[in-house]
Amino acid sequence: MDFPKRKQNRTNEFDYSSNGAYFITICVKDMKCILADIDVGATIGRPEK
Repeated sequence: MDFPKRKQNRTNEFDYSSNGAYFITICVKDMKCILADIDVGATIGRPEK
């Protein structure tokens, strides 16, 4: 299957090999929740009291 040509999504002025925080977006078909279960009371990344 041949995919359509996409334009480059990176800027030439930025060094992508440097340390930093990056945000990514993952899209799934029909917005199905297949990547994780979200628990409203989760403490991941938060200090426990």
